[in-house]
Amino acid sequence: MSQQGEKPAAHEDDWWRKLYDESAPDTGPGRAADSLDDRFDSVSDTVSGPADTRRATARESVRDPYAGA
Repeated sequence: MSQQGEKPAAHEDDWWRKLYDESAPDTGPGRAADSLDDRFDSVSDTVSGPADTRRATARESVRDPYAGA
């Protein structure tokens, strides 16, 4: 019975049984190891570029306004 007093339909019972079936495989995270070190390596690989594509620092990119005077 539901809180309203009526009996649920049979297909609803079947749906709830499938939803909470203990023998169903877990759909959670994969079984591969996922340590903090693995995550750090992944992030650092993602955000770092190749070594030869360094951006110029402010000092390297500022021109001397009095160089031609």
